[in-house]
Amino acid sequence: PDSTLAEDQNTIISAATIPAVVASTQTVVSGATVKLCLQSQVSIGGWSLPEGSFIYGIATLSGELLKIVISHIIRDNQLLPVHLKVFDMDGVEGIRIPGSINREAAKQGAGRAISSMQLMSLDPTVAAQAASAGIQAAKGLLSKKVKLVRVMVKAGYKVLLVDEKPGR
Repeated sequence: PDSTLAEDQNTIISAATIPAVVASTQTVVSGATVKLCLQSQVSIGGWSLPEGSFIYGIATLSGELLKIVISHIIRDNQLLPVHLKVFDMDGVEGIRIPGSINREAAKQGAGRAISSMQLMSLDPTVAAQAASAGIQAAKGLLSKKVKLVRVMVKAGYKVLLVDEKPGR
């Protein structure tokens, strides 16, 4: 049993971490691309990436965490498949975005308010029906826009990239 613990500790200690920063101040929604900048030279899959190289990941908002996964890196017009995850400097996966849960709740409340708007029309004319259809379309658009939760990440925010498939 002691050797298992030692092996687990060695695995944890040997997990490759790559220092990076958020490249520019970005307003992000789930599914958006986040631009990161490497803070040291890195060798991944036999390729060397110099310090200052830009890499891009896809963001997912989960509670107060902005999780970012990097699935490919481009180097010399070639695509290298990777599986890197972004960790905050506290060792937790994702970038902590305080208050994002409150923004999400407020947007959901606004979405419900928009959905509950009613147009009471007793006028059966074509003009009234067209106005009603226009308002319904506007409600749909407003509802979709208000439900998007946006968070801001600032340029220079330090993160660690962790290779989920060590031993490359």
